[in-house]
Amino acid sequence: MVKVQSLMTSEPAWAPADATLDEAILMMDEQRVRHLPVVEGRTLVGVVSGVFLGWVVVGSVADSVDLSLNWGRVGLIVLAGVVISVLASLWPAVHAARLEPVEAMRK
Repeated sequence: MVKVQSLMTSEPAWAPADATLDEAILMMDEQRVRHLPVVEGRTLVGVVSGVFLGWVVVGSVADSVDLSLNWGRVGLIVLAGVVISVLASLWPAVHAARLEPVEAMRK
């Protein structure tokens, strides 16, 4: 049976507890790891993941950007999409109705 010790990384990348977000992301990128142990002194105090750090970055950017929606504009865009879809689906039928029966069979 294979033991975990034979598969583990003996000298994993880690971050000090006082590392900045930028430093942690840079460490993960340089070491090509998706999870980073966080150490204070010689004690493991936690683990951060790349996905979590990504959400933190996205959240901090989203807090600084106005994400409010103009519902009137959204409604207009949806209505335009529906109208275009209906017209696009009816066009072949309208075109075929203008043809003589023999011509319709040829096309």
